[in-house]
Amino acid sequence: MEVKAEKSLKLNQEPAVIWKCMIDPSFMVKSVPGAELTEQIDERNFKGKISVKIGPVTTNFNGEAEFTKLEEADYELTMEGKGLDTSGKGGANMTMNIKLSTLEDGGTEMQSSMSLSITGRLAQFGARMIVDPDTGLVGTVGGGCGEAEVIEAAYRVIETGKAQRVNVDLTDDLVSWSPAVCGGVMDIFVEPVSPERS
Repeated sequence: MEVKAEKSLKLNQEPAVIWKCMIDPSFMVKSVPGAELTEQIDERNFKGKISVKIGPVTTNFNGEAEFTKLEEADYELTMEGKGLDTSGKGGANMTMNIKLSTLEDGGTEMQSSMSLSITGRLAQFGARMIVDPDTGLVGTVGGGCGEAEVIEAAYRVIETGKAQRVNVDLTDDLVSWSPAVCGGVMDIFVEPVSPERS
């Protein structure tokens, strides 16, 4: 399973202040739910562990990460990491790119992109998508009309806090007119997920 995400946000502090935080693994790990820094080998290399929960499955990973690019003059970094499921039945690889730019008001715009590839138990649970009202979508369950129904249901689940099963029927003539729609019926389970539960 591969997940890609992009995010842009504006911060009040100047880039030099944000940069010092970003290159400090002990600070960065606090912003990742379920993550823990276990060892800092040197300025560029460190070890850690993370607990990841998707749907009914929680998997724990032990891994290593490295800053493969640190360009302070341009405020650009790349971090690459890899880890193994503690049960020995899977693994994960991650690449994250971050670029800081100075805003006219002295603040900072942070642009980030991440690619995460997971094998093992978590990768066996079909298509997944995370709907976050603040940051957007991660993953997909097929796109088009069917995905729109799932996103709409996800917002209801976020509002009520109650899980919901969504039956998406793509056999109707109105939705199957496009060659991109393969037809069929999907049963999707939509549940609320919070970092505190990980």
